Amino acid sequence: MISHLPQLNEASNCQQPQRKNKQPQLKVKLHRHLASSLSNRTTSQYLHLKQQRHRLRQDQHGEQHEEEYVEEHEEEDGQEDEQLLNARCSMQHRTLKVFFLQETLTNQIVENIYHKQRAVPNSLPVLNTKDADDLYFWISYCSWTYCEKCRSLVPEKLLPGFTRRKQLKPKMSCSCRTGRYTIPSDEEIPLHLLSLTEDDVRILRPFVVHCGDYTMHKNGYRERTGPFRISWSTLSVIEKIKQVRNTVRHRKLLAAYEVLLSMPNSTYGKFVTMQRSNPTPPYLFEIYSAERFRGIECALWPTLYYDLSLCESAIEGTESRESGKVAFLAKCYSSVADYHLNYELLHYQYDRWLFRTITGAINSGRITGCSPALSLQHKTFSTGYWQWQHRMLIDAVRQFGYPSFFITISPFEWTFPFPPWLQTLRQHTGCGPTDLPVLETIHIAHTLEQLVRGYLCGSNTARWRNHLFSNQQEPEMSNCSDLFL
Repeated sequence: MISHLPQLNEASNCQQPQRKNKQPQLKVKLHRHLASSLSNRTTSQYLHLKQQRHRLRQDQHGEQHEEEYVEEHEEEDGQEDEQLLNARCSMQHRTLKVFFLQETLTNQIVENIYHKQRAVPNSLPVLNTKDADDLYFWISYCSWTYCEKCRSLVPEKLLPGFTRRKQLKPKMSCSCRTGRYTIPSDEEIPLHLLSLTEDDVRILRPFVVHCGDYTMHKNGYRERTGPFRISWSTLSVIEKIKQVRNTVRHRKLLAAYEVLLSMPNSTYGKFVTMQRSNPTPPYLFEIYSAERFRGIECALWPTLYYDLSLCESAIEGTESRESGKVAFLAKCYSSVADYHLNYELLHYQYDRWLFRTITGAINSGRITGCSPALSLQHKTFSTGYWQWQHRMLIDAVRQFGYPSFFITISPFEWTFPFPPWLQTLRQHTGCGPTDLPVLETIHIAHTLEQLVRGYLCGSNTARWRNHLFSNQQEPEMSNCSDLFL
Protein backbone atom coordinates (compact mmCIF):
# COMPACT_ATOMS: atom_id res chain seq x y z
CA MET A 1 0.00 0.00 0.00
CA ILE A 2 2.78 2.46 0.83
CA SER A 3 4.52 1.74 -2.48
CA HIS A 4 1.55 3.30 -4.35
CA LEU A 5 1.97 6.67 -2.68
CA PRO A 6 4.54 8.04 -5.20
CA GLN A 7 2.09 7.32 -8.02
CA LEU A 8 -0.57 9.31 -6.23
CA ASN A 9 1.81 12.26 -5.81
CA GLU A 10 2.69 12.24 -9.54
CA ALA A 11 -0.98 12.20 -10.46
CA SER A 12 -1.57 15.30 -8.36
CA ASN A 13 0.52 17.43 -10.76
CA CYS A 14 -1.66 16.80 -13.84
CA GLN A 15 -4.23 19.33 -14.95
CA GLN A 16 -7.81 18.64 -14.02
CA PRO A 17 -10.82 19.57 -16.19
CA GLN A 18 -13.33 21.93 -14.69
CA ARG A 19 -16.53 20.17 -13.74
CA LYS A 20 -19.53 21.57 -11.95
CA ASN A 21 -20.50 19.77 -8.70
CA LYS A 22 -17.88 17.07 -9.40
CA GLN A 23 -14.88 15.97 -7.41
CA PRO A 24 -11.44 16.54 -9.01
CA GLN A 25 -9.94 13.56 -10.81
CA LEU A 26 -7.15 13.33 -8.23
CA LYS A 27 -9.66 12.58 -5.51
CA VAL A 28 -11.44 9.99 -7.64
CA LYS A 29 -8.16 8.13 -8.20
CA LEU A 30 -7.32 8.36 -4.52
CA HIS A 31 -10.77 7.11 -3.57
CA ARG A 32 -10.38 4.10 -5.85
CA HIS A 33 -7.03 3.35 -4.29
CA LEU A 34 -8.43 3.64 -0.77
CA ALA A 35 -11.45 1.52 -1.63
CA SER A 36 -9.16 -1.40 -2.48
CA SER A 37 -7.38 -1.25 0.88
CA LEU A 38 -9.88 0.02 3.43
CA SER A 39 -12.97 -1.67 4.76
CA ASN A 40 -16.35 -0.77 3.25
CA ARG A 41 -17.47 1.09 6.34
CA THR A 42 -14.29 3.14 6.62
CA THR A 43 -14.30 3.96 2.90
CA SER A 44 -17.90 5.20 2.93
CA GLN A 45 -17.21 7.40 5.95
CA TYR A 46 -14.06 8.77 4.32
CA LEU A 47 -15.87 9.62 1.05
CA HIS A 48 -18.68 11.30 2.95
CA LEU A 49 -16.26 13.48 4.90
CA LYS A 50 -14.34 14.39 1.73
CA GLN A 51 -17.53 15.41 -0.05
CA GLN A 52 -18.63 17.56 2.86
CA ARG A 53 -15.25 19.26 2.99
CA HIS A 54 -15.32 19.94 -0.76
CA ARG A 55 -18.85 21.41 -0.66
CA LEU A 56 -17.89 23.64 2.27
CA ARG A 57 -14.93 25.04 0.39
CA GLN A 58 -17.04 25.52 -2.74
CA ASP A 59 -19.49 27.60 -0.75
CA GLN A 60 -16.64 29.72 0.56
CA HIS A 61 -14.81 30.29 -2.75
CA GLY A 62 -17.71 30.08 -5.22
CA GLU A 63 -18.22 27.75 -8.15
CA GLN A 64 -16.60 30.19 -10.61
CA HIS A 65 -13.28 29.85 -8.77
CA GLU A 66 -13.28 26.05 -8.78
CA GLU A 67 -10.17 25.74 -10.95
CA GLU A 68 -8.26 28.18 -8.77
CA TYR A 69 -9.46 26.32 -5.69
CA VAL A 70 -8.14 22.99 -7.02
CA GLU A 71 -4.70 24.46 -7.77
CA GLU A 72 -4.57 26.24 -4.42
CA HIS A 73 -5.63 23.32 -2.20
CA GLU A 74 -4.33 20.45 -4.27
CA GLU A 75 -1.09 20.22 -2.31
CA GLU A 76 -2.93 20.46 1.01
CA ASP A 77 -5.37 17.68 0.04
CA GLY A 78 -2.50 15.46 -1.06
CA GLN A 79 -0.79 15.88 2.31
CA GLU A 80 -4.01 15.11 4.20
CA ASP A 81 -4.69 12.05 2.03
CA GLU A 82 -1.16 10.80 2.53
CA GLN A 83 -1.42 11.20 6.33
CA LEU A 84 -4.76 9.39 6.38
CA LEU A 85 -3.40 6.59 4.22
CA ASN A 86 -0.26 6.16 6.33
CA ALA A 87 -2.33 6.06 9.52
CA ARG A 88 -4.66 3.47 8.04
CA CYS A 89 -1.70 1.37 6.84
CA SER A 90 -0.19 1.31 10.31
CA MET A 91 -3.57 0.38 11.78
CA GLN A 92 -3.90 -2.50 9.35
CA HIS A 93 -0.46 -3.77 10.35
CA ARG A 94 -1.53 -3.75 14.00
CA THR A 95 -4.82 -5.52 13.39
CA LEU A 96 -3.51 -8.07 10.90
CA LYS A 97 -4.03 -11.58 12.25
CA VAL A 98 -0.51 -12.88 11.67
CA PHE A 99 0.85 -16.16 12.95
CA PHE A 100 1.22 -16.05 16.73
CA LEU A 101 4.99 -16.64 16.65
CA GLN A 102 5.84 -13.42 14.80
CA GLU A 103 6.91 -11.49 17.90
CA THR A 104 9.06 -14.36 19.21
CA LEU A 105 11.37 -14.82 16.22
CA THR A 106 14.93 -13.51 16.12
CA ASN A 107 16.17 -10.94 13.64
CA GLN A 108 17.83 -13.61 11.50
CA ILE A 109 14.52 -15.41 11.02
CA VAL A 110 12.55 -12.22 10.49
CA GLU A 111 14.80 -11.29 7.54
CA ASN A 112 13.53 -14.36 5.65
CA ILE A 113 9.85 -13.58 6.34
CA TYR A 114 7.37 -11.94 4.04
CA HIS A 115 3.73 -11.30 4.81
CA LYS A 116 1.13 -13.14 2.84
CA GLN A 117 -2.51 -12.21 2.46
CA ARG A 118 -4.77 -11.69 5.48
CA ALA A 119 -5.33 -14.91 7.38
CA VAL A 120 -8.69 -16.61 6.84
CA PRO A 121 -10.10 -19.81 8.35
CA ASN A 122 -8.40 -23.00 7.12
CA SER A 123 -5.60 -20.99 5.52
CA LEU A 124 -1.83 -21.51 5.56
CA PRO A 125 0.33 -19.76 8.15
CA VAL A 126 1.12 -16.14 7.43
CA LEU A 127 4.86 -16.56 8.00
CA ASN A 128 6.53 -18.34 5.11
CA THR A 129 9.50 -19.98 6.84
CA LYS A 130 10.55 -23.57 7.36
CA ASP A 131 10.13 -23.34 11.14
CA ALA A 132 6.68 -21.78 10.82
CA ASP A 133 5.52 -24.50 8.43
CA ASP A 134 6.88 -27.25 10.69
CA LEU A 135 5.27 -25.70 13.78
CA TYR A 136 1.98 -25.33 11.92
CA PHE A 137 2.17 -29.02 10.97
CA TRP A 138 2.98 -30.05 14.56
CA ILE A 139 0.08 -28.04 15.98
CA SER A 140 -2.36 -29.51 13.48
CA TYR A 141 -1.25 -33.14 13.31
CA CYS A 142 1.30 -34.05 16.00
CA SER A 143 0.26 -32.19 19.16
CA TRP A 144 -2.19 -34.92 20.23
CA THR A 145 -2.33 -38.69 20.20
CA TYR A 146 -4.60 -41.26 21.87
CA CYS A 147 -4.39 -44.18 24.27
CA GLU A 148 -4.90 -47.65 22.83
CA LYS A 149 -6.36 -48.93 26.09
CA CYS A 150 -9.05 -46.34 26.89
CA ARG A 151 -9.04 -44.33 23.59
CA SER A 152 -8.61 -41.02 25.42
CA LEU A 153 -6.76 -38.02 24.07
CA VAL A 154 -3.15 -37.70 25.20
CA PRO A 155 -1.17 -34.44 24.75
CA GLU A 156 2.25 -34.65 23.12
CA LYS A 157 5.33 -32.59 23.95
CA LEU A 158 7.03 -30.37 21.38
CA LEU A 159 10.41 -32.07 20.92
CA PRO A 160 13.41 -30.96 18.82
CA GLY A 161 12.57 -33.57 16.17
CA PHE A 162 9.30 -31.85 15.21
CA THR A 163 10.89 -30.74 11.93
CA ARG A 164 11.07 -34.36 10.74
CA ARG A 165 7.26 -34.66 10.94
CA LYS A 166 7.19 -38.18 12.34
CA GLN A 167 4.14 -40.36 11.97
CA LEU A 168 1.72 -40.16 14.87
CA LYS A 169 1.69 -43.27 17.05
CA PRO A 170 -0.79 -44.14 19.82
CA LYS A 171 0.27 -44.52 23.44
CA MET A 172 0.21 -47.91 25.09
CA SER A 173 -1.38 -46.41 28.23
CA CYS A 174 -2.11 -43.09 29.91
CA SER A 175 -3.46 -42.05 33.30
CA CYS A 176 -5.95 -44.91 33.00
CA ARG A 177 -3.25 -47.34 34.17
CA THR A 178 -3.57 -46.03 37.73
CA GLY A 179 -7.33 -46.62 37.85
CA ARG A 180 -7.80 -43.61 40.09
CA TYR A 181 -10.51 -42.01 37.98
CA THR A 182 -13.24 -43.76 36.04
CA ILE A 183 -12.93 -43.06 32.32
CA PRO A 184 -16.21 -43.57 30.45
CA SER A 185 -16.46 -45.54 27.24
CA ASP A 186 -19.18 -45.56 24.62
CA GLU A 187 -19.27 -49.35 24.79
CA GLU A 188 -20.27 -49.33 28.47
CA ILE A 189 -23.30 -47.05 28.07
CA PRO A 190 -26.60 -49.00 28.16
CA LEU A 191 -28.19 -49.41 24.74
CA HIS A 192 -31.48 -47.82 25.79
CA LEU A 193 -29.63 -44.58 26.68
CA LEU A 194 -27.64 -44.18 23.47
CA SER A 195 -30.38 -42.81 21.21
CA LEU A 196 -31.78 -40.19 23.61
CA THR A 197 -31.73 -36.51 22.66
CA GLU A 198 -31.41 -33.46 24.91
CA ASP A 199 -35.21 -33.06 24.96
CA ASP A 200 -35.54 -36.68 26.06
CA VAL A 201 -33.08 -36.08 28.88
CA ARG A 202 -35.13 -33.10 30.10
CA ILE A 203 -38.20 -35.32 30.26
CA LEU A 204 -36.37 -37.97 32.28
CA ARG A 205 -35.11 -35.39 34.79
CA PRO A 206 -36.99 -34.92 38.04
CA PHE A 207 -35.47 -31.40 38.09
CA VAL A 208 -35.53 -28.23 36.03
CA VAL A 209 -32.12 -26.69 35.29
CA HIS A 210 -31.59 -22.90 35.30
CA CYS A 211 -28.39 -21.49 33.75
CA GLY A 212 -29.33 -17.85 33.29
CA ASP A 213 -29.97 -15.98 30.07
CA TYR A 214 -28.40 -17.20 26.85
CA THR A 215 -25.81 -14.58 25.85
CA MET A 216 -22.96 -15.06 23.40
CA HIS A 217 -19.95 -12.79 23.52
CA LYS A 218 -19.27 -11.07 20.21
CA ASN A 219 -16.74 -13.25 18.36
CA GLY A 220 -16.37 -15.32 21.50
CA TYR A 221 -17.88 -17.97 23.75
CA ARG A 222 -21.12 -18.12 25.66
CA GLU A 223 -21.15 -15.90 28.73
CA ARG A 224 -21.98 -17.01 32.25
CA THR A 225 -24.91 -14.77 33.16
CA GLY A 226 -25.89 -16.39 36.45
CA PRO A 227 -25.22 -19.24 38.87
CA PHE A 228 -26.24 -22.81 38.18
CA ARG A 229 -29.56 -23.55 39.91
CA ILE A 230 -32.09 -26.38 39.92
CA SER A 231 -35.70 -26.71 41.04
CA TRP A 232 -37.99 -29.70 41.40
CA SER A 233 -40.17 -30.37 38.40
CA THR A 234 -43.88 -29.78 38.90
CA LEU A 235 -44.68 -32.98 37.00
CA SER A 236 -43.30 -36.39 37.75
CA VAL A 237 -41.22 -38.24 35.16
CA ILE A 238 -44.09 -40.64 34.40
CA GLU A 239 -46.50 -37.74 33.85
CA LYS A 240 -44.07 -36.07 31.46
CA ILE A 241 -43.60 -39.32 29.52
CA LYS A 242 -47.38 -39.75 29.19
CA GLN A 243 -47.62 -36.33 27.52
CA VAL A 244 -45.43 -37.51 24.65
CA ARG A 245 -47.77 -38.24 21.73
CA ASN A 246 -45.26 -39.94 19.45
CA THR A 247 -45.65 -43.68 20.00
CA VAL A 248 -42.06 -44.59 19.12
CA ARG A 249 -40.61 -41.88 21.31
CA HIS A 250 -43.00 -42.77 24.13
CA ARG A 251 -41.82 -46.39 24.13
CA LYS A 252 -38.19 -45.31 23.96
CA LEU A 253 -38.54 -42.99 26.96
CA LEU A 254 -40.45 -45.58 28.97
CA ALA A 255 -37.78 -48.21 28.29
CA ALA A 256 -35.00 -45.82 29.27
CA TYR A 257 -36.87 -44.88 32.46
CA GLU A 258 -37.18 -48.52 33.48
CA VAL A 259 -33.50 -49.14 32.76
CA LEU A 260 -32.44 -46.17 34.88
CA LEU A 261 -34.56 -47.34 37.82
CA SER A 262 -33.07 -50.82 37.59
CA MET A 263 -29.43 -49.65 37.61
CA PRO A 264 -27.97 -50.98 40.89
CA ASN A 265 -25.20 -48.40 41.30
CA SER A 266 -27.13 -45.27 40.34
CA THR A 267 -28.87 -42.61 42.44
CA TYR A 268 -31.49 -41.85 39.79
CA GLY A 269 -34.21 -43.79 41.61
CA LYS A 270 -33.41 -41.97 44.87
CA PHE A 271 -34.14 -38.54 43.38
CA VAL A 272 -37.28 -39.79 41.62
CA THR A 273 -38.57 -40.99 44.99
CA MET A 274 -37.63 -37.66 46.61
CA GLN A 275 -39.69 -35.78 44.03
CA ARG A 276 -42.80 -37.78 44.85
CA SER A 277 -42.62 -36.66 48.50
CA ASN A 278 -42.88 -32.94 47.55
CA PRO A 279 -39.53 -31.82 49.03
CA THR A 280 -38.55 -28.22 49.61
CA PRO A 281 -36.66 -26.60 46.73
CA PRO A 282 -32.89 -26.56 47.27
CA TYR A 283 -31.41 -23.21 48.13
CA LEU A 284 -28.49 -21.75 46.20
CA PHE A 285 -25.32 -23.87 46.31
CA GLU A 286 -26.98 -26.54 48.47
CA ILE A 287 -26.47 -29.18 45.79
CA TYR A 288 -22.70 -28.80 46.17
CA SER A 289 -22.54 -29.43 49.91
CA ALA A 290 -25.62 -31.29 51.19
CA GLU A 291 -25.27 -35.04 51.59
CA ARG A 292 -28.75 -35.72 50.21
CA PHE A 293 -27.64 -34.36 46.83
CA ARG A 294 -24.65 -36.66 46.58
CA GLY A 295 -24.64 -38.23 43.12
CA ILE A 296 -27.08 -35.69 41.71
CA GLU A 297 -25.42 -36.01 38.29
CA CYS A 298 -27.25 -39.33 37.82
CA ALA A 299 -30.57 -37.47 37.87
CA LEU A 300 -29.48 -34.39 35.88
CA TRP A 301 -27.62 -36.20 33.08
CA PRO A 302 -28.70 -39.86 33.27
CA THR A 303 -27.24 -40.72 29.85
CA LEU A 304 -23.74 -39.60 30.90
CA TYR A 305 -23.74 -40.49 34.60
CA TYR A 306 -25.32 -43.93 34.58
CA ASP A 307 -23.06 -45.08 37.44
CA LEU A 308 -22.25 -43.46 40.79
CA SER A 309 -18.50 -43.93 40.23
CA LEU A 310 -18.69 -41.37 37.41
CA CYS A 311 -20.16 -38.61 39.58
CA GLU A 312 -17.75 -35.88 40.69
CA SER A 313 -19.92 -35.13 43.72
CA ALA A 314 -19.43 -38.71 44.93
CA ILE A 315 -15.63 -38.88 44.69
CA GLU A 316 -14.54 -35.45 45.88
CA GLY A 317 -13.78 -35.00 49.55
CA THR A 318 -13.11 -38.67 50.26
CA GLU A 319 -10.01 -40.07 51.97
CA SER A 320 -8.33 -40.71 48.60
CA ARG A 321 -8.22 -36.93 48.03
CA GLU A 322 -9.41 -37.25 44.46
CA SER A 323 -10.14 -34.09 42.53
CA GLY A 324 -13.48 -33.51 40.85
CA LYS A 325 -11.88 -31.13 38.37
CA VAL A 326 -9.34 -33.73 37.25
CA ALA A 327 -12.09 -36.36 37.06
CA PHE A 328 -14.22 -34.19 34.77
CA LEU A 329 -11.19 -33.32 32.62
CA ALA A 330 -10.54 -37.04 32.18
CA LYS A 331 -14.10 -37.41 30.88
CA CYS A 332 -13.52 -34.57 28.40
CA TYR A 333 -10.46 -36.44 27.11
CA SER A 334 -12.45 -39.66 26.75
CA SER A 335 -14.03 -41.06 23.59
CA VAL A 336 -17.50 -39.80 24.66
CA ALA A 337 -17.84 -36.29 23.24
CA ASP A 338 -21.07 -35.42 25.03
CA TYR A 339 -19.26 -34.48 28.25
CA HIS A 340 -17.74 -31.34 26.71
CA LEU A 341 -20.64 -30.59 24.34
CA ASN A 342 -23.17 -30.00 27.13
CA TYR A 343 -23.07 -26.39 28.35
CA GLU A 344 -25.26 -27.12 31.39
CA LEU A 345 -22.79 -29.73 32.56
CA LEU A 346 -19.86 -27.37 32.03
CA HIS A 347 -21.68 -24.63 33.96
CA TYR A 348 -22.40 -27.04 36.81
CA GLN A 349 -18.80 -28.25 37.00
CA TYR A 350 -17.39 -24.73 37.09
CA ASP A 351 -19.75 -23.52 39.82
CA ARG A 352 -19.21 -26.69 41.84
CA TRP A 353 -15.42 -26.33 41.63
CA LEU A 354 -15.60 -22.63 42.54
CA PHE A 355 -17.85 -23.30 45.54
CA ARG A 356 -15.72 -26.17 46.82
CA THR A 357 -12.52 -24.17 46.40
CA ILE A 358 -13.76 -21.10 48.26
CA THR A 359 -15.46 -23.01 51.08
CA GLY A 360 -12.40 -25.23 51.44
CA ALA A 361 -10.20 -22.14 51.82
CA ILE A 362 -12.56 -20.74 54.47
CA ASN A 363 -12.51 -24.00 56.44
CA SER A 364 -8.73 -24.25 56.16
CA GLY A 365 -8.41 -20.66 57.35
CA ARG A 366 -10.47 -21.44 60.43
CA ILE A 367 -8.28 -24.41 61.31
CA THR A 368 -4.93 -22.71 60.68
CA GLY A 369 -6.00 -19.30 61.93
CA CYS A 370 -5.41 -17.40 58.68
CA SER A 371 -7.78 -15.42 56.52
CA PRO A 372 -9.59 -16.94 53.49
CA ALA A 373 -7.76 -14.51 51.20
CA LEU A 374 -4.45 -15.92 52.43
CA SER A 375 -5.68 -19.46 51.87
CA LEU A 376 -6.67 -18.62 48.27
CA GLN A 377 -3.43 -16.92 47.28
CA HIS A 378 -2.30 -19.97 45.29
CA LYS A 379 -5.41 -19.80 43.05
CA THR A 380 -5.14 -17.86 39.80
CA PHE A 381 -8.53 -16.16 40.23
CA SER A 382 -7.53 -14.52 43.53
CA THR A 383 -5.90 -11.13 43.99
CA GLY A 384 -3.23 -12.53 46.28
CA TYR A 385 -1.94 -14.87 43.58
CA TRP A 386 -1.12 -12.01 41.20
CA GLN A 387 0.32 -9.93 44.01
CA TRP A 388 2.81 -12.72 44.68
CA GLN A 389 3.56 -13.00 40.96
CA HIS A 390 4.28 -9.29 40.91
CA ARG A 391 6.60 -9.58 43.91
CA MET A 392 8.48 -12.50 42.38
CA LEU A 393 8.87 -10.58 39.13
CA ILE A 394 10.30 -7.58 40.98
CA ASP A 395 12.65 -9.90 42.88
CA ALA A 396 13.82 -11.45 39.59
CA VAL A 397 14.49 -7.97 38.19
CA ARG A 398 16.60 -7.12 41.23
CA GLN A 399 18.67 -10.28 40.79
CA PHE A 400 19.00 -10.55 36.98
CA GLY A 401 18.17 -7.03 35.78
CA TYR A 402 15.33 -5.90 33.54
CA PRO A 403 13.75 -8.49 31.23
CA SER A 404 14.97 -8.63 27.65
CA PHE A 405 11.45 -8.44 26.28
CA PHE A 406 7.83 -9.32 27.01
CA ILE A 407 5.70 -11.63 24.87
CA THR A 408 1.94 -11.20 24.81
CA ILE A 409 0.01 -13.88 22.91
CA SER A 410 -3.68 -13.45 22.14
CA PRO A 411 -4.97 -16.46 20.16
CA PHE A 412 -7.68 -15.95 17.57
CA GLU A 413 -9.95 -19.01 17.54
CA TRP A 414 -11.26 -18.36 14.02
CA THR A 415 -7.84 -18.79 12.37
CA PHE A 416 -6.01 -20.91 14.96
CA PRO A 417 -4.81 -24.26 13.51
CA PHE A 418 -6.86 -27.13 14.94
CA PRO A 419 -6.25 -30.89 14.60
CA PRO A 420 -8.27 -33.02 12.15
CA TRP A 421 -10.17 -34.84 14.91
CA LEU A 422 -11.55 -31.51 16.12
CA GLN A 423 -12.52 -30.52 12.58
CA THR A 424 -14.30 -33.88 12.20
CA LEU A 425 -16.19 -33.28 15.44
CA ARG A 426 -17.33 -29.91 14.14
CA GLN A 427 -18.65 -31.51 10.98
CA HIS A 428 -20.59 -34.18 12.88
CA THR A 429 -22.09 -31.76 15.42
CA GLY A 430 -22.52 -28.71 13.18
CA CYS A 431 -20.49 -26.57 15.58
CA GLY A 432 -18.22 -23.80 14.38
CA PRO A 433 -15.39 -21.88 16.05
CA THR A 434 -16.13 -20.91 19.69
CA ASP A 435 -18.88 -23.57 19.84
CA LEU A 436 -16.58 -26.17 21.42
CA PRO A 437 -15.10 -24.16 24.31
CA VAL A 438 -13.59 -27.06 26.27
CA LEU A 439 -11.62 -28.73 23.49
CA GLU A 440 -10.64 -25.45 21.84
CA THR A 441 -9.30 -24.04 25.11
CA ILE A 442 -7.44 -27.23 25.95
CA HIS A 443 -5.84 -27.39 22.52
CA ILE A 444 -4.82 -23.71 22.42
CA ALA A 445 -3.45 -23.75 25.97
CA HIS A 446 -1.48 -26.96 25.36
CA THR A 447 0.10 -25.83 22.08
CA LEU A 448 1.01 -22.36 23.33
CA GLU A 449 2.57 -23.79 26.49
CA GLN A 450 4.66 -26.23 24.46
CA LEU A 451 5.75 -23.48 22.07
CA VAL A 452 6.96 -21.30 24.93
CA ARG A 453 8.53 -24.03 27.04
CA GLY A 454 9.94 -26.03 24.14
CA TYR A 455 10.53 -23.99 20.98
CA LEU A 456 11.42 -20.75 22.74
CA CYS A 457 13.08 -21.78 26.03
CA GLY A 458 13.87 -25.49 25.54
CA SER A 459 12.76 -26.29 29.09
CA ASN A 460 10.17 -29.04 28.49
CA THR A 461 12.91 -31.62 27.83
CA ALA A 462 16.71 -31.88 28.02
CA ARG A 463 17.00 -32.74 24.32
CA TRP A 464 16.80 -29.16 23.10
CA ARG A 465 20.06 -27.68 21.78
CA ASN A 466 19.01 -25.16 19.12
CA HIS A 467 15.87 -23.63 20.57
CA LEU A 468 15.14 -19.99 19.85
CA PHE A 469 16.68 -18.60 23.04
CA SER A 470 19.64 -20.98 23.08
CA ASN A 471 23.19 -19.76 23.67
CA GLN A 472 24.93 -20.34 20.33
CA GLN A 473 28.37 -19.38 21.63
CA GLU A 474 28.16 -21.45 24.83
CA PRO A 475 25.44 -24.09 24.33
CA GLU A 476 25.95 -25.49 27.83
CA MET A 477 24.79 -22.21 29.37
CA SER A 478 21.14 -21.13 29.28
CA ASN A 479 20.05 -17.68 28.19
CA CYS A 480 16.81 -17.89 30.17
CA SER A 481 17.32 -16.72 33.74
CA ASP A 482 13.66 -17.05 34.70
CA LEU A 483 10.29 -17.66 33.06
CA PHE A 484 6.89 -16.30 34.11
CA LEU A 485 3.83 -17.87 32.45
